[in-house]
Parts: sequence; structure tokens; C-alpha cells
Amino acid sequence: MSPRTRSQKARARYRLTTPGWAIAGLVALAAGTVALTVAAVAHGNPDEADAASPVPATTATPTGTPSPTASPTPPTLTLAPLARADERFLMIDASGTAWRGVAGSCAAGTAPQVERSADGGSTWADVTPAYLGIRQIAGILPLTAGEAQLVAATDAACTTLGLRTYTQGVFWEPYPEVLTGATYLPIADPVALVTPIGAPPAPCAEPTSLSVSGSYAALLCDQQPYVWSAELGESWAGVAAASPARAVLVSNDTLTIARASAECSGLAISSTAASDRSTFTTSCQPDLDASAPAVLAADPRGVVSLWSGDTLVTF
Repeated sequence: MSPRTRSQKARARYRLTTPGWAIAGLVALAAGTVALTVAAVAHGNPDEADAASPVPATTATPTGTPSPTASPTPPTLTLAPLARADERFLMIDASGTAWRGVAGSCAAGTAPQVERSADGGSTWADVTPAYLGIRQIAGILPLTAGEAQLVAATDAACTTLGLRTYTQGVFWEPYPEVLTGATYLPIADPVALVTPIGAPPAPCAEPTSLSVSGSYAALLCDQQPYVWSAELGESWAGVAAASPARAVLVSNDTLTIARASAECSGLAISSTAASDRSTFTTSCQPDLDASAPAVLAADPRGVVSLWSGDTLVTF
């Protein structure tokens, strides 16, 4: 038998006797060898590896309306409440003479103060009628050019009296008719407003900043402005958008409010129509402190002035 014939017969016997799992193992080993070889080549040539590697499938991002971003909540502004003894009054008469006062308190024994300025607020003279024993004031009212009237309490029982001066504040005398047609908060019961237009009781226990013009009345309750008119209904209408406020004034159907605002580092002055209160015009007084006592007043021409802290500002 030739050597070639013996080799063929041996291979045939090997195929017949070698188990199938051994053959499969050899195939897997060969495949692994090929894979390692390819990886080695790829490691040596990155460009070829990139070309040979399959590109991963891209997952499409669904399109649609993006979720709305929530608007930041505006900061809640607060002002420390003021005692009624610190309530302020301001009146500017037809001659341009300015009269101002601080209420004082019968109950607390805090003395009131009344001052007069003939030079637009540059200088002030103390014209408090202390000799009459006044213990609290509830209003400063116009009289004639350069003169004024007071609503005040002058005895131990805090009885309300009307006073007038015809000497530019040097002397004051009682005049009962002063209270007729006056606008003021009663000293003993401030809720029971006194107004010539018959405004209903205040919507809080400690109203301040009462003013009346034409058929409208305005005041502050818990730092929120309120407006009333018989034309608007039976109850007071709150102006929450202008809170917290330090002073409010109604004049010629215009509501003016001195208030704290997130957009103003000092005192914001907002004005709106008293009839609808839907649109506000606001200016900023950055040098004024919103936490200080303040009062607004309009002269006979309708020019508005503000007394805040030690400053008198005219708009």
C-alpha cells in the first residue's frame, strides 16, 4: 500500500471516531482566532476600525409642544404695621401753604404735632395748639389762604372738637361748625367714618389714610387700599394689586397709592382711575423708605404731594 493511500485511510478513520463536540470546539476556536486577529488589526488602524464597526441605530426624539416653564412666584412683600399715633396728615391750601401733622394718641399719652410751611416744605414752624391741651388730632382741613382747621381731642375724655386759626397757626379757637361736612376718622371709633358723602363703616378695625373727592372715598385697611362710591355699590372695593400700601388718596377720580413694590427699592407711587382700577401707572422714589409713615395730599389744582419720613415730594 502506498503512503498516500495509508494517509487517506487514517483521515477517514479520524473523522469516523472524533466526537461532534470536539469538531465544534475546533470551529469555535478558529472563529475566535479570526476575531482576535481582526481586533488586533483594528487597534493598530483606528480608521479601518471605524469603517468596519457598525453604526448604532439613532433613536428619533419625538417632537411636540415643549412643557411650559413655570413663572417664578413673585416675592411676598410685607410692611410692619404702624400705630395710629403715628398716622400722618397733610394739607396744601390754595396759597401753596403746607400744613402737616402727626396724630398722637389719647389712649397712649403720645402728644400730637402740627406744623406749617410757607416755602414749599423747606422749613417748618411748630404751630401745635398745646395750650389748648390737645391730645390727638384726626384731621387737618383747609380754610382760607394761609389758614387751616383741625379736628382734635382736647380733654381727658378725648372729646372731638373743631378748631380754626386766623393767625397762621399762632392762635387756635374752637368752632363747632368745623365738624360739619368734614372728613375724618372718629378718635374713639375710627370704623365709623365721618364723610360728607355718607361712606359706610370701614372694612377693618384700624382704618387709616381716609380721603374723599367728589363721589369717591378711599382708605387703607391692613395695608390694602379700598375705594367706595355709591355708584360702585354698597361695599368697599379692595385694590389688592396695590398692596402693601402706606398711603392712599382719591382726587378728581384718580386713586394715588404709595406702596412697597418688588420693582422699586424705595417707595412706589401708583395711580389708577378710581372708577375701574384696572390699569396702573407707577413711578419709583428710590430715596424714600416704604416702611416709614407716609401721607398723600392734593392741592386745589389737583397737584399731588407726598410726605414720607422727613421728605416732602410733589408730583
